[in-house]
Amino acid sequence: MAFMNINTRLGSLFLLILFIDTAYSQAIKNAVPDAARPLPLSSVCVTGGPLKHTQDLNADYLLKLEPDLTL
Repeated sequence: MAFMNINTRLGSLFLLILFIDTAYSQAIKNAVPDAARPLPLSSVCVTGGPLKHTQDLNADYLLKLEPDLTL
């Protein structure tokens, strides 16, 4: 009997927390509008430096791999 009482109380507490969370959650608006916007990756081009070197190394490695045709 005491076990059911604990479950009932825990269930009621859970519903109360859920109600409070739902009642007070609202969409958050930015106080300051974003200055930067994401751009498509097709607009980005790596032309030199360490990032280009690493990109080339990765491409060479991937092209050297043999495909696994044992499906």
